[in-house]
Amino acid sequence: MKTSIRIPIPLQLSLESTLWMAFSWMSSFFIHALPSWDDSPIGGHFIPLFYTPLLIVLLRRNNKVVILSMLIPWINYILLGLPHIEKVVLLELELACFFFFAEILKAKSLSFKFVGPIAYTASLITVGILGSMISYADINILFSIHHVFPAIMNAGIGIGILFFIGFFIESSSKESSKN
Repeated sequence: MKTSIRIPIPLQLSLESTLWMAFSWMSSFFIHALPSWDDSPIGGHFIPLFYTPLLIVLLRRNNKVVILSMLIPWINYILLGLPHIEKVVLLELELACFFFFAEILKAKSLSFKFVGPIAYTASLITVGILGSMISYADINILFSIHHVFPAIMNAGIGIGILFFIGFFIESSSKESSKN
C-alpha cells in the first residue's frame, strides 16, 4: 500500500516556481554581497529584486511566481537581518506597484526595453505619493515624494539593467519569430 502526503494547494510549488524563487533570492544575495562605493546600500544601485518580476512579466510566465518573489525581502530579513523591517514593507509595496505597472505596459504593447525602467519609475512615484499622504497624517514613514528623485538617480545602474533585460528579451523573441 502506497501512502502519500497531501500538501495544501497554496504550498505546492512547481519546479519552475522554485527555480524562479531561487534565481530571485540568489541575484539579490550576490548583489548585496558586493561592496558599495558610497554609504548607500548596494541594492539601491542595482535593484535586483525587480529582475525576476520583469522577466516573469516579459516571458509570460505564471504570475503567481511574482507573488512568490515578493517573499524575497522577507526571506532576506529572516536569514540576514537586512533590510530593516520598515524597508521590507516599503520594498513589498514597490514590488507590487512594479508588477502592476509592468503588466499594464506590456498589455499596451510598449517596447519590452522600456517596460522595466518605466514600471520602476512609476512604482517609486506611486509609493512616494502614498508615503507623502501618510506622512501628512503625522505617521513617520521611510519614503515620501521628496525621496523619489534621489532614489531614481541612485538606481541608475539597476534601471539600465532593467532596460537591457527588456532589450535582450525583445531581441530574442524577434529572432525566434523569424525562425
